[in-house]
Amino acid sequence: MHSSLESSKAYQAVNPITGLTLSEAFMFSTKQEIDATLVESMRAFDIVRAMPSIARAVLLEEIAGQLFAQKGAIVERAALETGLSAENRLSGELDRTCAVLRIFAAAVRSGDVQDVRITTADPSRTPKPRPDVRRMRVGIGPVVVIEASNFPLAFGIIGGDAGSALAAGCPVIAKVHPFHPGTSALIAEAVQIALAKTGIPSGFFAAIHGRGEETISLVQHPLTRGVGFTGSRTVGMVLRRAANDRSRPLDELSLEMGSLNPVFFLPGALARRGSELASGLVEAVLLGGGQFCTKPGNVFVPTGGEGDAFLKALSSAFQRTTSPTLLSPRFAEQYRHSCKALLDLPGVSVLARGEEESLSASSARPLLVVTDPETFMREPLLREEVFGPFSVVVQGPTEVLTELALQVEGELTATIHAAQDEQLSAARLASALAAKVGRLLFDGFSPGVELCDGINHSGPWPSALGRSTVVGTTSYERWLRPLCYQDTPANLLPPELAPDNPLDLCRRVDETCEF
Repeated sequence: MHSSLESSKAYQAVNPITGLTLSEAFMFSTKQEIDATLVESMRAFDIVRAMPSIARAVLLEEIAGQLFAQKGAIVERAALETGLSAENRLSGELDRTCAVLRIFAAAVRSGDVQDVRITTADPSRTPKPRPDVRRMRVGIGPVVVIEASNFPLAFGIIGGDAGSALAAGCPVIAKVHPFHPGTSALIAEAVQIALAKTGIPSGFFAAIHGRGEETISLVQHPLTRGVGFTGSRTVGMVLRRAANDRSRPLDELSLEMGSLNPVFFLPGALARRGSELASGLVEAVLLGGGQFCTKPGNVFVPTGGEGDAFLKALSSAFQRTTSPTLLSPRFAEQYRHSCKALLDLPGVSVLARGEEESLSASSARPLLVVTDPETFMREPLLREEVFGPFSVVVQGPTEVLTELALQVEGELTATIHAAQDEQLSAARLASALAAKVGRLLFDGFSPGVELCDGINHSGPWPSALGRSTVVGTTSYERWLRPLCYQDTPANLLPPELAPDNPLDLCRRVDETCEF
């Protein structure tokens, strides 16, 4: 970390496959640049909040169009900077990002974001006349979005966090992740084109380059009203402390800090389809190189013949896996260090390793370790997330594993695999886990988050901190506050609240939904 924000320094991305530094250099932002960016952001906020909310829908649709038009260049650069497959991963991720932006645009057009509620006046009411009261949701102000390392497009400088903030009417100051600055530069260019084409001030979106010091400066800037972060618990805690040190509290601090996503197997499920479940678990642990926040990090398997047969099938399938490329050589080194520390613990042994390969500068050999419930609870390291193709298997009696469900911390997800005749045991597990997680799955695996109204991607502390889901159609709720107009002349009302509903929003008027 450099010593002062007063002096800019250049940095370059690294190709995680070759380990070579890419040629283009980017400059860390100075304190003066950060100040100027936030001032412009607040000016843009004041202009945009006076516009009809439909203008934000038009902007989101235009951003999606610009991203799609530049898809080839964006995906190609992202592949160079992340080692992720352009065709099998990044192309679909960009399509998903465009879909998310259009979903948010539709929510603005329908009125879901604004959530208009009107109670008309009743002068004849006794003993006191009822006033005309009109309520809607408005944006909280400038939102800092801290780009994720593992989803350069879906949670890059434009994606779920940034798109939901724009939908809410909040300008975005995106902190670029140093792993993929070139990708972010191309995306920022596309957004600025969209801003110009739709007549929205350029300050409504900005990208800032930096490391820890610059990030803290953004979080603590007095004009920042909200912060969105998807990443590790370690960094999330740093951001939380920085937010707590502000003289003016943030209106929203949204932290999604990863999870161990425990998976519980009951004997009947293993007896009926143990081999199938073993293959599914291996795929879930290895998906995306084990770099998904929903990766199964803790796996609970019963003792007995069904559990032993399952572990044998799991080990056999896992040994055939190959070493993925992680997002950077630094992540690969951290992964190896974490694996060694866990294997040094008494009571922990290797269940299976993947094939040993060194195909890239950031390769990570897959590893499964196995332990017993007592060791699992005694050793805190076994209950910490390892970023990469790794998972901890805990084998013990079913009733003991059910008790462990009461001991886990807050998680993004938990999964139960049970047979039809194990519903009583499954119900006990579900009751324990429902208090611990944001999404409870049955007979499936947690990686992958559906884009739909019913989804939730958050969880009790420490997996997340915030009031709303990070993924899905309601994630904009993080960046909104209610605003009420009482007995306001019609010509002074915003169009969302006007009596004739000029924006054709779905509104709740006198307890009845109207268009």
